Formats: sequence, structure tokens, C-alpha cells
Amino acid sequence: MLKRREIVFEQEENKKLNINNGSLFHGFLMENLSPNLTDYLHSQSLRPFSQFLSYSKGDNKWVWNIATLDKEVDIEIEKLFSNTNIIKIKKKDMVLKIDYIKSYPSLTYKDLTKDVYSEGGSRNINVSFLTPCSFKISGNNVILPQVSYLYQNILNKWNAFAKEVSIDDRDAIQHINNYTYISDFNIRASNYSLESATKKGFIGKIQFRVRGPEPLVNLCNLMFRFSEYSGIGSSTALGMGGVRIEFR
Repeated sequence: MLKRREIVFEQEENKKLNINNGSLFHGFLMENLSPNLTDYLHSQSLRPFSQFLSYSKGDNKWVWNIATLDKEVDIEIEKLFSNTNIIKIKKKDMVLKIDYIKSYPSLTYKDLTKDVYSEGGSRNINVSFLTPCSFKISGNNVILPQVSYLYQNILNKWNAFAKEVSIDDRDAIQHINNYTYISDFNIRASNYSLESATKKGFIGKIQFRVRGPEPLVNLCNLMFRFSEYSGIGSSTALGMGGVRIEFR
């Protein structure tokens, strides 16, 4: 099951927050979810949730974006936020007041797939990387975006959790790599603070153009739609790789 929430903080908290606080908010989740669940999460190479902080210019408020990729995690997060209107970040001795929480309708992986394929695919896809993104390739931290890195990362997360509609067609995967290219971009290098280290990535906007037949375009659209839940790249549970997608 897929679910997105936006925890919007009171405007008075603005001076306390920035996009680098994501790893601290990950710590808050690990401290407040059940021990059984946190033990399970620590044992997984791919976490069934992503989270990051972003600033809403329209509301002039900071937003904590949380997306869950399976039902068990979602149930616990729902329970956690139904019983509190503050967030306590112990490491920084911060107490943050929640203004309101916006929850989006939950979807199954089949629902998402059906929605994308029934709508018809967009060939121009704009991706806003709201927090730094990087890829772990052969043990190295790679900060330049490549289409193959991006799709493989999203696909790995999809197949880890979308058991009912996994994608294992190697020819299709090769085709989406071959028929997608970067048509425009405005990105820059950016450091991201983890709990005990600093990691470099890129941040900004990239426009992708997809050629080829309609089923291929739909598959690309599905991957990008899913990326708003999974995040893109490494350390998405720690606040990196938070994205928003615009289809044109």
C-alpha cells in the first residue's frame, strides 16, 4: 500500500528548520515506532518509507513529507500522529508544533498502475529534486544524474515492495533507458548532513523526454509517479532524494 502525508509546522518554527534536518526526523521515527518494527527496518537494505523536509513558499511554512510503501509501516505512522501535535527532536532539544497534517488517499500498487495506464502517458516529465540526490554505484557515491541510474534505483524499490505487479521484463527496462533522455536541467551540487557525516548530491530540476511507443511511455510515467513515494537515489529514508513530479 502507498500513502503520502504532509506534516505542516507552525510558522513560528521556520527558523529552526532546514532541508538538512531530515536525518534528525528519521531518528524521531525510529524512537517512536514499535521496537519490533524498528528492528525490522534496521535489517532491511531498502526501507519501506521515505521522508524529507521541504519549504512551502505559498504557506510560508516547513513541511515534513512522509510516504509509506507498505501497510504495516503506514498503520504505525498513522497511530503515531493521531496522538500528538508536537514533534520532539531529542538530539537538538527541539520541540516543534504541528499546524495540521494533510493525508493523501492511499493506493495499492495495482491502483497506481491502473491509474497511470488509463490516463495515457506524458512524454515530458519535470522532476524537482527538493533535497540532495545521489546514487550508490559499485560502492561509490555518484552525484551526476544518469537515466539508467535513476530508473534502476526506482525499479529496485518498486520490485522490493510491489509484489503483486513486479516488473522484471529486461527488454522493457532497457528500452526505457534507451528512449528517455534529459532535455533540460538546472541543477547544482549540494551537501547533505547525515547524523555522523556529510554526503554530496545534486539538487534542482531536470526535464526528461520520453520517445517510443505508448506502453513504454506509460511505464516511464509509472516509475516517476512511484518516485514521489519512494524518493530517488540513496538515503531516502534519511531525507535525501525527495522529489515532486510534473507531467506535461
